[in-house]
Amino acid sequence: MNRLIRIWNQNRGKIIIIALAVAFFFIIIKALNANAIRASQEKKNNNQNIVEEDMPTQSIITGEKVNIEKTKTNVSLIQDFVEKCNSNDIDNAYNLLSEGCKNTLFPTKERFIKDYYNIIFTESRTTKIENYKNSTKTNTYKVTFYGDVLGAGSVSSKDYYQDYITIEKESGKLSINSLIIVNEINKKVEQNGILVTVAKQKLYVDYEIYEIKVQNNTNKDICLDTRKSSKSVYASRYRQCKIYSIYK
Repeated sequence: MNRLIRIWNQNRGKIIIIALAVAFFFIIIKALNANAIRASQEKKNNNQNIVEEDMPTQSIITGEKVNIEKTKTNVSLIQDFVEKCNSNDIDNAYNLLSEGCKNTLFPTKERFIKDYYNIIFTESRTTKIENYKNSTKTNTYKVTFYGDVLGAGSVSSKDYYQDYITIEKESGKLSINSLIIVNEINKKVEQNGILVTVAKQKLYVDYEIYEIKVQNNTNKDICLDTRKSSKSVYASRYRQCKIYSIYK
């Protein structure tokens, strides 16, 4: 004990300086760590704000907004579809399509490859995704597919394609090629022995198609119009008529 006291008395100044230096060192380290954590959090928040600002939450048609979390989910689903196509993962890309989209446009995987994949994905694509319009059942996005813009040096009409891709809220699946949704209607009206059934509505971005079933329960011929237009519907005396499509 006496020895320690003697050492302390002889080196008091040096010991105090060393202790203060050590304390100051730890204070500096703690302050630097705190600043690093704060800077990291600010960067994370700034990046998150930038990402959210870039998210297509607002419709370019109506100005209506979709909440950020739903938008992130929708954009991620579209990007997943594009990534699978870029990776030639045809099976999983096709499985992301809604049943209505498959039945209406691509009843087989081969049709999807021929009529969509081989047309757009001749090369790896990047995308620009914009919120187009929204409904109670769907969110529709305008998607522009770009090729190798840097390599080409410019963008021409041959370098990009445009599509409207819709996410069905209920199924979480995609409708592509401008098809929004297929609605089952099945409303029937019968008059004078003629049974008319509005079977389906196929809603596209720019138009609608209705499938009409007409059943003639009489022994007479019936003509609904002159058949001079491609929009016409004609029914014969056969009891079960073919399904026709008319345009609104």
